[in-house]
Amino acid sequence: FFHNFHFHILPMARISFVLLLVVCLHVFAHQALAKGDRPHKPDRPCEGKKCTHTSGCSPDPHYYSWDLSYYDFQGGCDQIAVDNPVLQLQIRTRPRNWYSTVTEVGLLFKMTGETFNLRQDSNAGNYILNNGLGTSSVQSVTQPSTNVWNVQIDDDSFIVFSGWSGGLSVQVVGMGNIFSGSEGMFGSWDYGGVRFPNGYLFDTSQGYTSPGAIALAEAWQVPLPDSLMFEPSNICDASSSCGPGHVFLCTDVRRTLRGRKYFIDEKKKPYEVVDSDCSGDCSDISPAFLREACEIDIVRTGDKSFACEPSKLNPLIKVPGPGDFIPHPMDSPKDNDLVYIDVKRKRKPGN
Repeated sequence: FFHNFHFHILPMARISFVLLLVVCLHVFAHQALAKGDRPHKPDRPCEGKKCTHTSGCSPDPHYYSWDLSYYDFQGGCDQIAVDNPVLQLQIRTRPRNWYSTVTEVGLLFKMTGETFNLRQDSNAGNYILNNGLGTSSVQSVTQPSTNVWNVQIDDDSFIVFSGWSGGLSVQVVGMGNIFSGSEGMFGSWDYGGVRFPNGYLFDTSQGYTSPGAIALAEAWQVPLPDSLMFEPSNICDASSSCGPGHVFLCTDVRRTLRGRKYFIDEKKKPYEVVDSDCSGDCSDISPAFLREACEIDIVRTGDKSFACEPSKLNPLIKVPGPGDFIPHPMDSPKDNDLVYIDVKRKRKPGN
């Protein structure tokens, strides 16, 4: 019927018929999809302003992700902590012997190209700030107290950098309108956990003793051309040791922090204790994973001052909801086994 009809109508009528047929097919397809045949796209429950999550790291340094899984990296490397379409946060860790610390941070807002950099210098108690953030990127950058800087992105999202003799702590608080899609050393906003750039899950099941963090740091190492550090570096090393014969010199960071009777030079001069008035009691620190970090720090360094580190005394922690993260397509047991094997293979001595 359609064949015969095609040859007996005028050209314009033929065009009108074809257009009518296309419209009808489109309507039928839309109705079919509306009945449940539409391709499934996973819901992202924490897009927009539906959820508040927290992530960060505290000396020396202990990392925690948006879902509050946690681990350690005790090496020296410039790392991407948070990366999403809005911003990128970079951190620098450097070894101090027996532990490492965050010595510098950089923050980039991608739409404006404006940056923020904060770093320790080699003198006791000094921090150098280079703030290039204006109101087109953030609401404000303030210093509410000595050695504490607050980058207020909007009403609900902000980053707090706290300077301490043990290094910098970084506390990120925010909603999905700023942090949706975030990946990096501070974890995956959408999927939870801590992931490699290819989506594979890093195994944090052993907490601060989870092996293989050097592979994660290498995967999230800041490319040299993209570095926000004052002096960019392409070195990423697992060792927490510094000095002659090691990758990093001990002069790369301030090193007044140490309570044990170790010595820093041939004159047998002991390290100074940061806060001799600190009780060293970790028992009142909450949540439990920060209390555990405090206990590890004191055992590792012999310095009770870690119990008075600002981000442990005044933590900015939000417990996520049970449905805040969506399954990742790579999260099968087989894939996770492959990730663990790969991490162990890449692991270097000292971490």
